[in-house]
Amino acid sequence: MKKCLKCGGAIENGMSFCMNCGNPVPKDDNPAESQAAETLAKQFCPHCGAELKVPDAKFCIGCGKQVDKPAAAAGSAGSAAAGPAGSAVSTVARPAGPATVIDPTVKHDAAEYTTYEPEQPPVQTAYTQGQAADQTAYAPDLPTSQPAPIFEQQATQPQPAAGQTAYAAPGQQAEETEKKAKKPLYKQPPVIIAAAALVLIIAATGALFGMGVLSLGGGSPGDVGVILSADYVMYIKDSELQIANVKTLETFEATSDLFSGSAASYASSGKYLIERLVTITKNGSRIYYPDRLSSDGSYNLYTKTLSGSDIKSGAATRLDTDVRGEYRTSEDGKKLYYIKGDARTLYVYNLKEKTKIAAGVEEFLTDKSGGKLYYLDSNRGLYFKNKNADPEKVDSESELIGASPDLSTVFYLKDGTLYRRKQGDPKVKISAGVVDVIRFYESGEMYYLKETDSDKKTVNILCYYDGASELKIGANDFNPNILTKSVRHALLAYTAYDAEKKEDTYKIAIKNNVFDIEVSKTFIYPRFNVSGTKFYFIDDFNPDLKSGDLWCADIADGAFKTAEKLYDDVVDYGLLRRGGVYYFSELDKSQAAADFYVKGKLVDSDVNYAYGYHKEISDSGNILYFADYNKSKERGVLKSYEGGKPVMIQDDVAKGYGLTKKTAVYLVIEGSSKSGEMYRYDGSKTRKKIDDDVSSIMLINLAGAGGVGYAYISAW
Repeated sequence: MKKCLKCGGAIENGMSFCMNCGNPVPKDDNPAESQAAETLAKQFCPHCGAELKVPDAKFCIGCGKQVDKPAAAAGSAGSAAAGPAGSAVSTVARPAGPATVIDPTVKHDAAEYTTYEPEQPPVQTAYTQGQAADQTAYAPDLPTSQPAPIFEQQATQPQPAAGQTAYAAPGQQAEETEKKAKKPLYKQPPVIIAAAALVLIIAATGALFGMGVLSLGGGSPGDVGVILSADYVMYIKDSELQIANVKTLETFEATSDLFSGSAASYASSGKYLIERLVTITKNGSRIYYPDRLSSDGSYNLYTKTLSGSDIKSGAATRLDTDVRGEYRTSEDGKKLYYIKGDARTLYVYNLKEKTKIAAGVEEFLTDKSGGKLYYLDSNRGLYFKNKNADPEKVDSESELIGASPDLSTVFYLKDGTLYRRKQGDPKVKISAGVVDVIRFYESGEMYYLKETDSDKKTVNILCYYDGASELKIGANDFNPNILTKSVRHALLAYTAYDAEKKEDTYKIAIKNNVFDIEVSKTFIYPRFNVSGTKFYFIDDFNPDLKSGDLWCADIADGAFKTAEKLYDDVVDYGLLRRGGVYYFSELDKSQAAADFYVKGKLVDSDVNYAYGYHKEISDSGNILYFADYNKSKERGVLKSYEGGKPVMIQDDVAKGYGLTKKTAVYLVIEGSSKSGEMYRYDGSKTRKKIDDDVSSIMLINLAGAGGVGYAYISAW
């Protein structure tokens, strides 16, 4: 089996990019034939439409369901069709270059880290998309040895707290860049893991938890993604879940039999699941967590009050047993929704008593207060419940797409038709023939694909809904393949067959306006910044040197400006939230290291440039990174770029997590040991020890930190 030249990850036959870091895989001598063969060989899940990364896989790593007969890849484009009025199409070119033949590109979007959408390596999302694409559970055909990034992007695989979109298991994760099959899909991959999906996650993400990653903490104003606690972290010690107050260094053991009845392989790989099942209230007064996590995906759910620095005092309360999938709490943590048992009964708990809502529930979403609720039952019936009122049936045979923040308006699919329904009003048809909702925004805007006939062929076209009407995008663009998208703004980067030019072209959509971009055949790593005002990419990528030219184009007044080259010989790059870019150049392939630059200034050398080994902390401008990294030992020197210069934190570090501008936690492991000592870094020269014999560190999500909260559960 081949290995990635950038991170060492396993490369299966037919892969164009590494699933772990997004690095391009060198093509065969005949790239055109090779790419065509790979496209024809692709298989998709017949249930959710996610691409099956392993040929003839037994289970889908997107939804966890058993795959009996995979769907084939979608066909090619047809002829030109007349474009709708109101869809402006422009062409913006950089200095002349080769013809536009675009390779599929990265599975992560550094600029959108706050969204935690994956764009991370495809299987990194762990929860039914799990990092979507983010996490993997065990399946016979799944690779089991993929190196994990040191800085775990909880941003790319986080669990949305109440008010956040929940994601699915690995392999689907919010792969913003993955083309989906023609079956209608949810706006985000499901978040809860079914028994089969749970198994898949273990296999595909076992390695991920062998190393640490740097994650955002605290969040930033306006972030759409998961917000993480800056005061508390969780970790595994002696196979049990521990909670630590990073400020006071107080700790307590939360569980007594965390991996109950589970094999050692499950216990060593199930930490990603734990990250999705632990939340803490925004004021830090209460925590929810699981115990007795079984291999069938069920667990006992507990809550405990946290009293200042004395977090050990006070007994934990068991809320219920045999809980399935992901739960949701209100922003204040006083109301909890969860699904129980094989009957998939949905309950709401108010810290005093639980109340049954309905049985056979497949998925649900709540508002931040926990007072309103939409859910789908096993027959795909869509229901709405407002506070203490009885559930009201909205429609049948439905698929939830999204809702407004206050849940006053819901969007859903039925028989390929997209609908909008405001409470108290009849449903309104948005569009028919919809095969995939690419992105839904809480403003009511969305991008989706729909089928149409062109020259006696059925093709997919891209559409934009502005909250009131549908606008087709690109008069001659057929069968678009989404490369990356902004999570906060109506922006897409995609490839499509241009029936007029009779070739695949690269395009940017700003709402319904389309701009053609002339790039080379070796164009990679497209990313929007968080504010949606800039678009970055590496072009003229040299596979031998593993570097190319970094370009940037401004986005302003609904237009895409001419791209300008920023830097030469760039191996990879990251976007700073307050503007600017850091990047890596002068690659040493033998050491997988490169020179590290921030805003054009050389900061350090021999830095591990691989995805996941460097990360800005919140929006501070400080960057945690690894230098002198030993790949065989999975250790390196943890440093922080702060105040315009590098600061050494500690050597022999296996994992690092950023919490606030001046606070980080990290794990030091010596020799061949599998566990070590966890420390706090606070900018001072004296390190603060939190605990020893720690095997893994994880960050904790805040309850209700966002808009609408989704929770999904696949058939068990």
